[in-house]
Amino acid sequence: SPSSDNLLLSPASNNPLSPSSDNLLLSPASNNPLSPSSDNLSIPINENDSENTEDISGRWSHEGILLLLDVYHTKSDLLVKGKIKQKLFWEQIASLINKKGYNVTAKQCQTKLATLKRQYKKIKDYNNTSGNDRKEWIYTEKMDELFGNKPWVEPVATASSSQNPEPSLNLPATMPSTPTRPSLSNTPQKTNSKKVVDILTKIREDRERHHSERMAKSSEAIALLKLLVEQIAK
Repeated sequence: SPSSDNLLLSPASNNPLSPSSDNLLLSPASNNPLSPSSDNLSIPINENDSENTEDISGRWSHEGILLLLDVYHTKSDLLVKGKIKQKLFWEQIASLINKKGYNVTAKQCQTKLATLKRQYKKIKDYNNTSGNDRKEWIYTEKMDELFGNKPWVEPVATASSSQNPEPSLNLPATMPSTPTRPSLSNTPQKTNSKKVVDILTKIREDRERHHSERMAKSSEAIALLKLLVEQIAK
């Protein structure tokens, strides 16, 4: 049978479920993305969680996962903007990966990314919960670049925010209420009274001005009439 040293020198193996694929993880140039031991690269929150396991498609090597994330990053805009259907999108992803010497299907690529997203979400939620020790994951940085700003990653209300209520909730208890109401209720009455006085004063002043104007006009008319009589008399 071939030795493990020979396996390290043949990175182009295209068998996704090779019995000796554990050795491939020791070789950076391995071209087999599926390896039974690749889960050792992550730190699962719950080792017994069924969502941390793959289906019959097998396990991915570290290099295969990095390639999957890189290819997805270059093509994700097509899917986000609705320029391509899901099935065709993953077929293109698998095709690009296989051009690097791998042998994977569209379904395997889609399933693996979904598993990575679940693991990423669990670790983010765990680290965002107050009191928990921080969990490290080898793909956190890559996943942050791809999904760090997605709504499903960061919840609207976290545990820390719920433990620190907004100070504004206590404001009504500290604000004065009843002492200011009497003055507020008297202010419109005083304002209305002043308006009435101002209106009456203006009416009186207008009447006096009109009376003065009429008297002045009458005096002018009398003077003109008197002058006219004098002119006729001459």
